[in-house]
This record gives sequence, structure tokens and C-alpha cells, in this order.
Amino acid sequence: MLRKKLFTIVTLATFLAIIMSIFHLYAGLFGVFPLFIQRGGHLTFVMVLIFLTHPFSSSKKKWFIWLDILLAILSLLVFGYAVVFYDMFSLREGLVDPVTTLQMVFGVIAILLIFEGARRMVGWPLPTLMLVSVFYCLWGKYFPGIFAHRGWEMRYIINTVYLSSRGIFGGILGISATYAALFILFGSALTETKVSQLFIDLATSLTGKSKGGPAKIAVVSSGFFGMISGAAVANVYATGTLSIPTMKKLGYKPHFAAAVEAAASTGGAILPPVMGSIAFVMSDITGIPYIKILIAAFVPAILYYFGIILMVHLKAVRFDLRGMPEEQIPKTKELVKKTYLLIPLILLVYLLFVGFTPYYSVTMSILCTIIVSAIKKETRLTWATFLRTLENGGRNVLLIAVTCASAGIVLGTLSLTGLAFRFTGLIIRISQTTLILPLFFSMIAIIILGMGLPAVPAYIIVSALAIPALIELGLLPMQAHLFALYFAIFSGITPPVCVVTFAAASIAKSDINKTAIAALELAIVGLILPYCFAFNPSLLLIGAPLEIIISIITAVIGIFFISIALMGMKLPMIMGKINIIQRVLLLASGVLLLVTGIQSDLIAFGVIGIIYLIQFKQQIKKRQMNQAAHS
Repeated sequence: MLRKKLFTIVTLATFLAIIMSIFHLYAGLFGVFPLFIQRGGHLTFVMVLIFLTHPFSSSKKKWFIWLDILLAILSLLVFGYAVVFYDMFSLREGLVDPVTTLQMVFGVIAILLIFEGARRMVGWPLPTLMLVSVFYCLWGKYFPGIFAHRGWEMRYIINTVYLSSRGIFGGILGISATYAALFILFGSALTETKVSQLFIDLATSLTGKSKGGPAKIAVVSSGFFGMISGAAVANVYATGTLSIPTMKKLGYKPHFAAAVEAAASTGGAILPPVMGSIAFVMSDITGIPYIKILIAAFVPAILYYFGIILMVHLKAVRFDLRGMPEEQIPKTKELVKKTYLLIPLILLVYLLFVGFTPYYSVTMSILCTIIVSAIKKETRLTWATFLRTLENGGRNVLLIAVTCASAGIVLGTLSLTGLAFRFTGLIIRISQTTLILPLFFSMIAIIILGMGLPAVPAYIIVSALAIPALIELGLLPMQAHLFALYFAIFSGITPPVCVVTFAAASIAKSDINKTAIAALELAIVGLILPYCFAFNPSLLLIGAPLEIIISIITAVIGIFFISIALMGMKLPMIMGKINIIQRVLLLASGVLLLVTGIQSDLIAFGVIGIIYLIQFKQQIKKRQMNQAAHS
């Protein structure tokens, strides 16, 4: 009897996931439904699926199963209420409209359901932040100093976070309910039609023969795949299950293999032209055209991946880790035959560049994927694989949807408390002496707020809190938003939570602490770059052409010496071993070269020149001693 119930639940979940994907495809083809139908319907599917597919306990006891079923039914009632009575939700006039007893009950249940759903999907950090924000909204008058506010009754909180479009059903859920869901479905279609394997084959063809080839394959393929999905953890599992064992076989230590995958997968969300859909979110928030965001994000993203590949290469040189055998490298002729599979990606980029909405562009690309896959039998979608594509697309959206709903609660309470304005005032007060301190404290706040979250909700939460302060300090909107975006994304590999690193370490079966340190070393450029373009926007291709060219050249040189210092390599041309003091000085010089400015460049080149001079003298002295010993 119990086995029959479990089978029924699994079958129902599969059916609902398929129907949810069809719901989004229909809206993409024929137009988005009214706000509360689109977002409410999306969240209803999501919450019911979470409770059916992510049980409260692994125990097969009856009452655990009935608890999950009860929560799924409550989700259908509470979030389906917004769909059925969407006109009433749409016509409400903010805080002046009364809240009925039923709405109060449904609102409280909605918050608790989202709390439990988020806990099951991402652990405790985000649900805790959500409850703290509600607690702060209720009892703000008891908080000290600038954090004190009038305090709001529960009915006002429910009015905002449940009955309006400023909370659960706000713009952040709108992102999940429109193009984010379709981008995830697009990624599922690419996987089923073997495009993800083509990414790996292309990366293998480009880098497989060189020293440390498998690690470079992981970097390139993870960048390609992450650019589409934008979900670093999913990216780790999609590409890391192949790349990490291959790196270990080649001779890389498990913790370093996991770190390579974690750092490369995380960077996908900053890589144009798709940027894991986060560029569209930034465009919506700022009003900056999508094309301008891509142009500004291009150089920092390339510098980030250049840094990872360089460090991987230096590690391979140091330990003499060879590339892959010729017979394991895909033949160019075979790859050329498969390039037709890239047509949907080319179409996506084209439609975005000519000005179509992300929603329309990705829907057309999904349809194009289905058509293109039919060209050859090995890529053709059968009914079984087509339904699996729809099912996986529905299941994979659960994480981002529930985190978006949770973030909506946080943002809704922030709008009531005015905490963002207080945070801005605090940061401006700190900035009276130097810009570096407010940037540093903003970074800490962004990393804490982004812990355990996917890139999109992490960025949206911090955009409401930290970005207004950065713009008040004089940063351009592009600088401020990219600063926040980078640290929101890289919070995934920043201790203590570092969920992306945990995922990679679980595949490699490596020590999590060693993996976390190695991942931070590899991602160091991504953690430095936001400060660089915050002080000087030339790396964002903003400014005079000559200044931009000089900034890029010095940045490349800086990354080179940062890599030399972190990997403990010998200096090129001298080949003398550097000591710990010289490594620290080279690291600092590399950072100064990334921080664009004539003074910082001169200081950096001066320090590097002195180290080279010391090394040169040591080499001459060593040769003289060797000659004396031989004579």
C-alpha cells in the first residue's frame, strides 16, 4: 500500500512538472498571462512540486508522507487563491485596503510554506534571513539607533508580502515566472539534444592536447554551459561528473580538481552574451540596454577565465601534468558535422541583439532546438525524450522559484522598514575618509546576503540594499550594479556556506576546507575585479580608447603575476625560485596592475623590476659558485 502511494506521488509530480513547462511555453508563444495568474500559477506549481519531490524526511513512515501531501494541498489553496481571485489582487490599493481573516490566515500560511520550501531546497541561510526580516518588520521599534523604525502590524505585512505585487508575487518572482523558467527549459532541451556534450567536445578539441588539458576542458565547457544555465550548482553536477574524475586521473589532486570546476562553473553567470539570464534582470532594474551591459561585462569576464586557465596551466607545468592522448581528442571533421546544434544558441543571441525580449527570444530558441535536433537520429527528440525535457525543465526551476519567492518576502519587508535608506546613510557616513571602506563593507553585506542563493535572487536582494549606497558614493549605475552582481555570484564559493564548492567537493570526494581555499585562489581575479572597475570604469570599456587599451594590457600582466605568485612558479626568463616574501610582493604588484592608474602601475612595475634584479643577481652568483666548484 505504501509503495503504491509513493508511486502515485512520483507519477503526479512528473505530470505536474510537464504541465508547468507547457504553461510557460504557452505563455512564451501567445503572451504572458495577467500578473497574478502568471506568477501565482508559476508559484502554485512550484510549491506543490517541492513538497511532492523533496520529502520532509527520508523515512518512509506514513505520517511523513501525509505531512508532505498536506503541505502540497495547502500550497494549492494558498497560492491558487491568487490565481482564482487575480482581479481582486490586482485592484487592491496598498495598505488602505482591509485584510480579511481568511487572507490573514492564508498570508501567514504562505510565509510558512515558503520558509519550509526554501529550507528543503537551499538549507537554512535564506529561510533564516526571511524570518529575521519579518521579525524586524514587526518589532523594529525595539531595535537600537539607525535600525529602529515604527514597527508594523501583521496585517500590514500580509498586505504587502502576500496581497500585493511588492512581496511574494513581486518583480523578482516575475523573473522566475517568465524568462528564467524558459531559460532553464532551454538548458534542459540543450542537454537532451546533446549540445552540452558538444560544448565538452569543443573544449576538448581546443585545449585537450595542452598541458593539464582536462582541467582546461572543465574551465571552457563549464563557462559555456554556465553562460546558458546561470545556475552554478547545477553546472557543477552537469559538467563536473565528467571533468573532475578525468582531472584526478591525469594527476590533479582531488581538492584542486573540485576547485577548478567550482570556480569555472560560478563564472558562467558573468560571461556574455547570455550571462545566465542575469543581464536581462539587470537591464530590467536599471533601464540600461541589454547590449550595453554585455559590452561592459565582456572584458572582466574574459579576464576572469584567463586567470583560471593560466593558473591551471601553471599548475600543470609545475607538476608536469600532460594533456590527453591524441586518440581521445574529438576529430575536427566530426565536430564540424555537429555544429548545426549551435543554431539555437546563435538564434538566441541574434534575437537579443536585434531587440526582441528575452522571453520571446528564448521561446523561439527552444522551438528551434526541437526542429534542429530532428536533423539527425542521434540528436532527435522522441516523445520520451521530449517529455523528459519538459519534466526536467519543470523540476529544475524549483530552486530559483522558491528562492525568488523568499527574496520577495525580504524585499517586501525592506520596503516597509526603510532599511535600505538607513544602510545607504551608514555607508555614506563611513565613506567620508575613503572609498575603499564602504566598498569593503558593501562586499561583506552582499556576500552574507547572497550565501546559499542562486545568482539571480542573490543579485536582486543586494540590489535593493547595497546598490543605492554605492551610487550615492559617486559610482555609475553600471559600476555599482556589476560590483554587487560579482559578489552576489561569487558568494557561492565564499566560505562559510560556499554551496558551489560543497557540490564540487562531493563529486571529487575531497576535503571541503582545502577545496574552498583552492577555489578562492582560482577565483581571486573575480574578487579583485569589482574593486578595479569601481575605482576606474575603463575595464568596463567606459572612457577614452587609449586608457581602455592600457587598462586591459596592464590587467593581463597583473593577472599573470598574480598567478605566478599564487602557484609558486619560477619567474619567466630568469627561472629562479621565488621565496614567500617575493610571492607576496608579486601578488600585491599584480593587484596594483589590475587597479588601473599610472601611479599604481609605476609602483607595481618598480617592485617587479626589483624582484627581477634580485633574482638575476642570485642566478649570476649561483653560476659563479658552480663554475668555481667545477674548476
